[in-house]
Amino acid sequence: MHELSLAQSIINIVEEEFKKASAKKITEINLKIGKMAGVSIDSLLFGFEISVEDTPLKDAKITINEVPILCLCKDCNKEFSPRSYIFVCSHCKSNNFEILQGRELEIENIIVED
Repeated sequence: MHELSLAQSIINIVEEEFKKASAKKITEINLKIGKMAGVSIDSLLFGFEISVEDTPLKDAKITINEVPILCLCKDCNKEFSPRSYIFVCSHCKSNNFEILQGRELEIENIIVED
């Protein structure tokens, strides 16, 4: 389950930033996760929950902004969101495309108390 190692990596990054900020408490962590990132959000949240027990993140709220897949058709130059993992332009039916978003895996921000 790679979500556990992802959760631990997020915890390490947030703890490092927490120390730099000299804050008292971490109240919220906002994540951005694309639908194509290959992450099970439920598993990530579970991994996070079991990993923060003895950390400054113990009571922090986790918010996940799930980013939909967005593509750009290289033939008709229009954006489209595939309905499944069959990537075909909904405008011209081309399969010549570029993925614009949907692979994100980022910490958007960390909210702390001073």
